[in-house]
Amino acid sequence: MSVSSSRHRPQYILFDVYDTLLDMTEIKRRINSALDNKRGYDLWFSLLTQYCFLHNCTATFQPFTDVCKATLQMAGAQLGVQVSEGHIEDLLHLMKYLPLQDGTPQVLSDLYDAGFRLAALTNAPKDVVRERMERTGLISYFDPVLSSEKIRQYKPATRVYQWAAEQCGVPAAACMLVSTHDWDILGAHNAGMQTAYIERPQQLAYPLGPKPGICLQHLNQLLQQIG
Repeated sequence: MSVSSSRHRPQYILFDVYDTLLDMTEIKRRINSALDNKRGYDLWFSLLTQYCFLHNCTATFQPFTDVCKATLQMAGAQLGVQVSEGHIEDLLHLMKYLPLQDGTPQVLSDLYDAGFRLAALTNAPKDVVRERMERTGLISYFDPVLSSEKIRQYKPATRVYQWAAEQCGVPAAACMLVSTHDWDILGAHNAGMQTAYIERPQQLAYPLGPKPGICLQHLNQLLQQIG
């Protein structure tokens, strides 16, 4: 996945939340421990995205939390580990308390002060994300906080990004999606949004995917690239 050079200053910057703004290190450690496998989290997340995509393709919506629970059970079964309902609830509860990625408050403050309008776009339940943003004190930067559950589809369905732009009151081309997930970048690109991809170590973006407008090593590089 290489970088596209054609872009203009976006009116709205939409942020993915989990792994982009929130640090998933602890939940990864806990899930690896629960599944007794150092790749347990990777297996679970692969199943989670697979079945979210399946629900998109078959128009058979299930709430995100239910998909999380079901795929944790599936991951356990594949690894020969039984994960209790209580343990799954504890793991998902932790999602409400994940720390921010380093430097996130300053990045959002700088973008806000530079005149950018900011929004959050997630597959997770809106109340869970709002609660986490309120605890961190970052909720004031985001207007609006959007969950794809509202339209009973999940990212990277093109309609999710189109709907998000409508909620922001601007054309999709006036939005930039910032994410560390390459499938998120693909969905936003297909909807006509600008994109900024945050690269992570040992994470290869899909080589046949669209070119992101910007590739970053860290979120704190964003303002310099678009300001």
